[in-house]
Amino acid sequence: MAEFLKALLGFSKYSPGKLRDFARGTYVSMKGNPIYPNPPVSMENLLAKIETVSVCISAALDGGKTAFAERNQRLEELRKMLVENGHYVEHQAPDRASFVTSGYQLAPGSRTRTPPLNHAIRNLDWGQNSGSFRFRFMAVEGADSYELRWAPELADGAPGDWTKKPFARTKAYITVTGFTPGTAYLFQVRALIHTEYTDWSDPVKKICL
Repeated sequence: MAEFLKALLGFSKYSPGKLRDFARGTYVSMKGNPIYPNPPVSMENLLAKIETVSVCISAALDGGKTAFAERNQRLEELRKMLVENGHYVEHQAPDRASFVTSGYQLAPGSRTRTPPLNHAIRNLDWGQNSGSFRFRFMAVEGADSYELRWAPELADGAPGDWTKKPFARTKAYITVTGFTPGTAYLFQVRALIHTEYTDWSDPVKKICL
């Protein structure tokens, strides 16, 4: 199982100087780093913002309201850049050793991530009550909704009659009831993108409890 590596992104608690210095560290670490070839905020844009923030920090030392407001605005822009690249690092880093080469700090308690069952169904678990299942789907870019179908597995391994049920986009578990305990079911899902459906996913089998 792959680890879910999460970055510390609580930059709102950083002082202006600390935020600037942290940003410089990520710039030095990620520039030319082959593990992170295409961050959402390019290293050139990040460096330009760091330099702007440095100028604004110095200008705000005189206590002027205008300079202070300008500094805070540029700091907020820099924070957003760091968050964007931080999420990129979370998804791009293959392991802990690679993660730390980005200059970002690894959040404590990074947990093991269960791989999806296939490209369309992330999780398929038993529900709280007998005769029910809980599902989570893999997100499909541009999908307006999804359709789940299931059928009992026959003695020869073929599916019986299919039952279909549409679902809106969601990241939460969806519970479906009405299954027969002790029966093996085959499940497939497809996405509706505008007016066209994708192909049905590969089937996933699970016995109902």
